[in-house]
Amino acid sequence: LVADTNINERNENNYRITTPINNGASSLENVGSFFSAAPVPFPTLEVSALSKAQKIGLNENVESPAVMTKNFPPLNTRSGTPFETDLFKGKLLFVARPTDPATNDPYWNERIFSKKRRTVELQIQGQFKRVPTGIIYCGGEVMDRMKLGLVAKGLCNILLKLISTISSNMHYSYGDKNGTDTAHIVFPAWTSMDSLVITKPGENIPPMGEPFPESKACTKKRKDSNNHAGNWNTTDIFSTSFHSMYIDLPNWKLINLGVLRDTDLRTFWSESAMRLVIYEKGQHCSSKGSTNKGDESKHFKDQNSYVLSLQFRFLGEQQSTQKQNLVTLSEEAIETERIEEEHNEVAAENENFQLTRSVYSSNNLALVANGRYESPTKLSAMNNSQKTRPDYLSVE
Repeated sequence: LVADTNINERNENNYRITTPINNGASSLENVGSFFSAAPVPFPTLEVSALSKAQKIGLNENVESPAVMTKNFPPLNTRSGTPFETDLFKGKLLFVARPTDPATNDPYWNERIFSKKRRTVELQIQGQFKRVPTGIIYCGGEVMDRMKLGLVAKGLCNILLKLISTISSNMHYSYGDKNGTDTAHIVFPAWTSMDSLVITKPGENIPPMGEPFPESKACTKKRKDSNNHAGNWNTTDIFSTSFHSMYIDLPNWKLINLGVLRDTDLRTFWSESAMRLVIYEKGQHCSSKGSTNKGDESKHFKDQNSYVLSLQFRFLGEQQSTQKQNLVTLSEEAIETERIEEEHNEVAAENENFQLTRSVYSSNNLALVANGRYESPTKLSAMNNSQKTRPDYLSVE
C-alpha cells in the first residue's frame, strides 16, 4: 500500500523506509514502515477482524454481508496493518503483553512492557468514508448473552461502579434473549480514547508504533468536554489510541484490580468470544418506520456501523490438551529410543563372546554360541546342554 515512492531502502534495524515523491505532502499510504520480523504468536488466542461488505459478481447493487476475517490482524507487529470496514479505512496496530515479554517479544518489551504496566495497546489511524451522524462509541462486546450467577452478578456490579467513577458516560448491557442487543460496555470515543490526533491535509501524519503526540492539556480539554458526538469528518486523518493494564488476553483474565483477585473472564461470559469495538450507534426504528422511543437507549448490533471490530476467542484449554498430547508422544519416543540404545549396547558386549541374540518369545532372550541363529526348538536343547559352559554362565 505504499504509494508515490521512489526510494526503498533498509536501515540497520531492517525496516523498509519509504520516501514520498511529493516533498512534505502527506498521505495515509506513505506513512509507516513494515518490519520484516514475524509477529509474535499467541497460541491461546484466535483473532479475527470485521471486513467491509463486498460486491457480489457483476451486480454492483448487491453486496455480501460484512464478515469476520480469521487470523487477522497479526498481533504485535512493528507497524500498522491495513484494514477497511464500511465506515472507515486505515491501519491498526494491536500489541498484547505475552506471558514472558522479555523473552517472547523483546521489541515491545523494551518500548512498553518494561516501562509501563500496560497489558494491551490499540492504535488506529485512517479516514472516515462518510461523516458519522450518530455518536461514535468504543469499548467491548460479548457475542453471547451474559447469564450470571449470584456471585458473578455481584462482582459485575462492583466493577461497573468502579468504572462509572472514571467515566459517567458509560453504556452497558448484559444482552437480550433475541441477540439484537449485544452484551457490551462502551463509552463515547471522542471523550474516552487515551489519545486523539487530527491531521489536516498536507500535514505530517504521526507514525504508528509510537505514542501519538497529543499534549496533556489537549487530552484533558477533550475528555472534560461534553462533545460526545465529536468533530469527525472525511477529509482529516484521525490517529487514536487506547491502552489498559487490567486485561490479560493470553491468560484470559482481569488483573490488577486492587483488593479484588485476578478473575477468569469466563466467569462473566463462559466460552463466548470478546470483541474490541468502535462503532457508530444506529437509529432504531419500529416496523412502521417511525423511531421506537423504547429502543433509543439500546445499541442494536445489526444497526450499528463499525469503525473496528476486533474479536478474540480463548483457546487455552484446547491448546493445553494438544501440548500435553505432544509431551506424552515425546516421552514415549524418548523411552523407545532409550530401550533401543540399551539393546545395541548388549549386542556389542555379546560380540566379545561370539554370541548372538535371538528373540524366541516376548519375554526371553536366547543366547546362541558360535555367532549363528538357531530355531527355538534347537535352542532349548542347546541351553540345557551348555549351561555349564563358563562363557555362557558369564554372559547369563
